[in-house]
Amino acid sequence: MGVCVVSPVTEAVRFSCGRSPRIALLTDAAEPDGVPEPIRRIVEESHYGNLSWTSGPKIPAHLDGALVWCKGETPMTGSPAEWRRPFYSGQGGNAWVAVHWPYLELADLIGLEPRLLRANAARTAWNPALRIAGAPPSEKRKKVWRTSGTAWSRLSLALWQELEKPGSGVDSLLELWNATRGDLRLSALVLRNLIVVLMKCQKWEKAGELLGLGTDAFCGCAEFPYLHSVYFLLQNSPAKAVRFLEMALLCGGREFVGSCGENSYRARYLLGLICHRIGQQEKAVQYWLPSAMEQPAFGPAVRALCGERLPRGKARSVHHPLAEMARREPEYLETVVDFLLANDVALGARRLVETIAIDSARRERLLADVGKAEARRSSGPQRPDARPGILLTGPLLDASGHSRINRALAGALLESPKFEAALGPTTWPTLTRQTVKGGEKIWSGIGRQTERVDLTIRHEWPPDFRPPATGKLACILPWEHKAVPVRWVEEMETKAAEVWTPSQFTRRAFLDAGVSPERVHVIPNAIDGEIFRPDGPATRPPNSRNFVFLFVGGCIRRKGIDLLLQAYEDAFLPEEDVTLVIKDLGSRSFYSHNTRLGDVRQFAARRNAPHTIVLEAEMDDAALAALYRAADAFILPYRAEGFCMPLIEAMACGKPVITTGEGPAVEFCTDQEGYLIPAREVEVPEPPPPLGALTGPWMWFEPSARALAEAMRQAFEDPEQARARGQRARRAMELGFTWDRILPMYLERIERLVREAVPVARQA
Repeated sequence: MGVCVVSPVTEAVRFSCGRSPRIALLTDAAEPDGVPEPIRRIVEESHYGNLSWTSGPKIPAHLDGALVWCKGETPMTGSPAEWRRPFYSGQGGNAWVAVHWPYLELADLIGLEPRLLRANAARTAWNPALRIAGAPPSEKRKKVWRTSGTAWSRLSLALWQELEKPGSGVDSLLELWNATRGDLRLSALVLRNLIVVLMKCQKWEKAGELLGLGTDAFCGCAEFPYLHSVYFLLQNSPAKAVRFLEMALLCGGREFVGSCGENSYRARYLLGLICHRIGQQEKAVQYWLPSAMEQPAFGPAVRALCGERLPRGKARSVHHPLAEMARREPEYLETVVDFLLANDVALGARRLVETIAIDSARRERLLADVGKAEARRSSGPQRPDARPGILLTGPLLDASGHSRINRALAGALLESPKFEAALGPTTWPTLTRQTVKGGEKIWSGIGRQTERVDLTIRHEWPPDFRPPATGKLACILPWEHKAVPVRWVEEMETKAAEVWTPSQFTRRAFLDAGVSPERVHVIPNAIDGEIFRPDGPATRPPNSRNFVFLFVGGCIRRKGIDLLLQAYEDAFLPEEDVTLVIKDLGSRSFYSHNTRLGDVRQFAARRNAPHTIVLEAEMDDAALAALYRAADAFILPYRAEGFCMPLIEAMACGKPVITTGEGPAVEFCTDQEGYLIPAREVEVPEPPPPLGALTGPWMWFEPSARALAEAMRQAFEDPEQARARGQRARRAMELGFTWDRILPMYLERIERLVREAVPVARQA
């Protein structure tokens, strides 16, 4: 029966064939097991142990062509239909196919061999849609390739020589490169293999020289910028690799034989690795997902993506694409199921396992894993001798105050022999675990699954009072105002066992709103005394003047950033020996909706304003502590705060603070440790957040701009007095606001909740 393929748009005949072609399989394998079953299915007859037609006699008359397949090889790209399709076209010739041999982690060695042979073929062309994952060559194959003596066979022989003994193929490749200068595609392929070998041998200078030569000589070939990125990654210089990966993505041609995907999924995979290395998990996932969705899927991207524990709720956005991929390529089924279970998408995992076409034993095994994951979140009976399970959710690896507190509590829970703890991130990380104290331990807790969950602790914004699937709920909740959302009060009373808040100011607000006193407990925030201390590195921004004021926080009105700029301009002239350093936090994330960072930049750029420096880059805790230590005074004239972590961090570093004399600051700071600015309670001139009705008027404190300017001037003109206040501030923090004093308070509340019959909820 004939086949005719017609374009549905132009109705042009793309190709036609009067009958199904007869194809023979040529292989050095002695028996069928040496050739993949899908490849065996596309041929009409098989010649095991026979490679003679590869470069020898013509194909017999009763055949239309032959497919050459060597022992142990597997298809890297191309479905069975795609491997058979070239034999249908009456216009076709022989086809070269790229063959890959694993070598470097990020770059294979690649040969180019004639694998699709047509009867009476007049030409040979490269088929970029088909690729083979190579295997160690048999002696029969080596003999046939040596007999051929062609450039393609010499390339494969040189690569096999290199695979047997690293470094031994350099001379052969160099000789072949010089001999193939007239063949643009083959010359580029030989050069890229030579560069990969040089990188393996760590001959960086010569490899770099040839990379530059290849980029110039083979314009538009994505393989050379791609390999240039590998060159820098292997030398641990990821920042330099990014530019070359972006160059590779801009190369659109397919005329050169490269790594396959070097201008698409491979490049995106490497960009994902770089983003992951610097703590940008969200960007890494965005790069890996398209690579994992390739057909066939790019295995390294699938494994990288499925090895991640994503913030709560984010896994659902990749659930369906991954499930679809697993249905197409069932070899990834276990990997995808493990990912879904680790990211609390057990229902999606169950649906996938129950509906995919797999054998019953495999299905039962996977369903057992799903059942175990579901049991951990069920309210059924638990093993009595198991340690209580604690799940802490919230931001963990970013620069926010929430994240610092969560990391400290997480460390204590993971170290405690009394509990089995797991961590559930709710935001994308922006810090790497390598730059965060205890980061590796935090990372291990993120990937952990507890046998049971007796208590869920949530510290996130906005607060989440939904009842957990099993066990009790405790929420850590700072709040900056006296008026409280009515809905919160109802949910605290009916859904939370306890609410932990960092200040008496916030507790009074909750009690005044109607929350039961026994439900709300004050556990202050604290600092890591090993990081935030007076001694240690001190870092001032370049060009800072003699006296430095430091502000750390969001550039928002609630933090008083507009008051600070006004008071600073009123207190100092542009020529005075003073600098205001503003370290912005959260303008690209949690404060992006109301930041005044643009106004701050404009202020700093004005010629008639006192000297101001704006810092926007992310900082880990150690870098932030060095910034505190280099300042002469810390200033944060907030209008509303639930605690104000930067104040105690600065005080712990021995700095006097200039801050609002109302709200939570007065609970840990007096005029002996800082400068308290008088403030009056006023109505907030902005609408409240969309949290529903409030229990009272929407108010905050308005510090006196005049008093703020006077306090700044006082600290500047009497630095000795300022230093004395800073020393007293440090002693005050050592006495009550270090984690070794505060964490036992958390652990005591946790132990009471999981051991005693504490009422979880009061009926509304």
